[in-house]
Amino acid sequence: MRRVYLFFLIFEILFSSTIMYVVENAAQPDKFSSIPAAMWWAVMTVTTVGYGDIYPITPLGQTIAGRVTIGGVLLLALPSAILAAGFMEERQKDQTSHELTDTESWILLLERVGTLKERGLIIKEEFEEYKALILPRLREQEKNRGK
Repeated sequence: MRRVYLFFLIFEILFSSTIMYVVENAAQPDKFSSIPAAMWWAVMTVTTVGYGDIYPITPLGQTIAGRVTIGGVLLLALPSAILAAGFMEERQKDQTSHELTDTESWILLLERVGTLKERGLIIKEEFEEYKALILPRLREQEKNRGK
């Protein structure tokens, strides 16, 4: 896949610089003096940088330049945007899968307090105090969820 993509990118640069040399050389022999010189314009146009130091002045050259720019957007900018959107979507899925609901958080806290009591790190009275604080909030969450 990467090789095909690279092939199309190189093809567009070589093809567009050759065509622009043929079309623009007569009108601007100092700017489009050779195909390698036209490659500078092609690379800047395909990558949509467009410094503005070399640009076509003939109507046919301008039409070709517009199509080359659109080709550059399709080859470089659009796939980059799609890739970035995919990364963001996956990142958001990953974050939401790790987030606990409020109810799950209260249940997890109650389980941890129970584990502390079982290990003898807190006494039964402390456990009952924590339970008395947690259970009403858990019930409130359940009521709000049912609405």
